[in-house]
Amino acid sequence: MMITEGSCWKCNEPMKIAFYQKASSTFGPGTFNEHELALARSKGVIIKEQYSKLTNERYLANTCRKCGNFIGDHYLFINYAAPHIVRIYLQKSMKPAFIVINV
Repeated sequence: MMITEGSCWKCNEPMKIAFYQKASSTFGPGTFNEHELALARSKGVIIKEQYSKLTNERYLANTCRKCGNFIGDHYLFINYAAPHIVRIYLQKSMKPAFIVINV
């Protein structure tokens, strides 16, 4: 799991964004298990169930604390996961969990 610091696309409020990257794909909180959700939330990520007009479905997504808008899976990679990042490991495990800080 990666956690990056970014800003809300709607109100520009700072927010933490959690996701996984595997090969060339990015996966948002909708794919997290209960342990991963708890870990992300313990690091300050706001994750709530949201409705996507683009996909016409509901799923768990990174959500802005201030305005309540969310980062849809479609925009997660392009706007938040792709920038150059520095990785700091939060814990050692079979699946490394780490925080990502944009530089």
